[in-house]
Amino acid sequence: MITSRLDWYLETNNLLTSSQTVFRKYQSTNQQVVFLGQSIKDALDQRHSALALFVDFEAAFDKVWRLKCIQKLQTLGVCNNMLMWIRNFISQRFSAVRLGNAISSFKQSETGLPQGSVISPILFNIFINDLPDLLASDGLTNTTLFADDLASGAAHQRGISPN
Repeated sequence: MITSRLDWYLETNNLLTSSQTVFRKYQSTNQQVVFLGQSIKDALDQRHSALALFVDFEAAFDKVWRLKCIQKLQTLGVCNNMLMWIRNFISQRFSAVRLGNAISSFKQSETGLPQGSVISPILFNIFINDLPDLLASDGLTNTTLFADDLASGAAHQRGISPN
């Protein structure tokens, strides 16, 4: 229920970047692939220099900074009751490792989102939501997100600046 409400709130208020289509209803990665391909084709057709950057965020869900994720939810205007529920859900998580019949002691994890939870993909999208704008401010204007993968590019008629 929380996931449905959060998803509805984000989509109704158009709060997620259009650069991310994964983990979103009525969105398709095909749109992003076409956009990326067309951006490269347009640059080459105009005889511009082109730069493409491809990034795979390894173990991305495990490395989400929880406090920053909560701050981003606040910035997006998520109501306090939902915010408190999500904070309680992702905080104070403990895990142990089982190998055969042996189980390690439980350790508290400081970062990351719960694996397999239906709300984790939405929280991950929120966590990286501003990434395309940050890259655009550095000249990488054509950014597409594919869950925990990123493709970004820039084109320039005189070549790519080393700065």
